Amino acid sequence: MAEILVIDDNSEIRLLIANILGGAGHQMREAGDGAAGLALCRASRPELIITDIVMPEKEGLEVIRELSREMPGLPVLAISGAENPTVYLRAAGLFGAAACLSKPFRPDELLRAVRAALSSNPDADDARESADRRVTPIYSGYGSADCPGEATDIPVS
Repeated sequence: MAEILVIDDNSEIRLLIANILGGAGHQMREAGDGAAGLALCRASRPELIITDIVMPEKEGLEVIRELSREMPGLPVLAISGAENPTVYLRAAGLFGAAACLSKPFRPDELLRAVRAALSSNPDADDARESADRRVTPIYSGYGSADCPGEATDIPVS
């Protein structure tokens, strides 16, 4: 199974994700904010990053952007429980997230999103250069937030 790094400022969410994915056989690491998560990612080179979007120190969008530049092809699953998660998760898709999931989510939704993100690993050069890179849509049964199918789904001013 995969080595997965979970970055979320909510320790209960980190524990929930670690229990679900650890129970499925994945090796789990955790960080409480984006800065700590990036440092741990650089040191341990996980196969998947799961990051919250709204966090102290360094937001998830910054984490996704930095990882897209430093480690192209490393899949990121963006999660958000913000008041309007659709906006944040669509932005995460534009920044390079392979899949998105709104909080709260069921264990089966998390497992499906992880499988989708792990199978997305695009060619590094294509990931950087493609303005309309496909993003795997994952919809939460509770919050129904989505990643865009194409970058053109969001107007850019």
